[in-house]
Amino acid sequence: MDAAAKKHALRLVPYGLYLAGFKREDGSRGVNLVSWFTQTSFDPPRVVLGLHREGSAYAAVQETGVLALNVLGADDAETLKGFYKHVDVQDGKAGDLEVKEGPATGCPLLPALPAAVELRFEEELEGGDHAACLFEVVEAHVFDGEGKALSHEGAGLHYAG
Repeated sequence: MDAAAKKHALRLVPYGLYLAGFKREDGSRGVNLVSWFTQTSFDPPRVVLGLHREGSAYAAVQETGVLALNVLGADDAETLKGFYKHVDVQDGKAGDLEVKEGPATGCPLLPALPAAVELRFEEELEGGDHAACLFEVVEAHVFDGEGKALSHEGAGLHYAG
């Protein structure tokens, strides 16, 4: 395979940027940056999310079976920088962002962002450095009805190819 062509082709695919709020069995909570996400079914509402097997969000999903996916807004490129590494929830905040507990999952929701969905884990596709995890959407939240999503392109990032 032509590695440069593969990289170029996969970087043409539009990717969003999201903050995955998770809880662990020990009660700790945190937030990780994720980007490989897509809807796969209307009824029931299902999504697939690529989670790095070495990441905290992946470990938490293995423990608790739930996750909240918070959509970064088009104007949140600066906010994004605070989440390049795992962020613990402390004193009701993840970094500078207020955290609200998701009513369906108990996972961190970030009301400063445009929207979030709460997810229940269903199954995983094995193989690769990222796990393709299938989730059912069990709750949805809109915090800014006018908000637009931040993309890799809008943030000047590349995480594909």
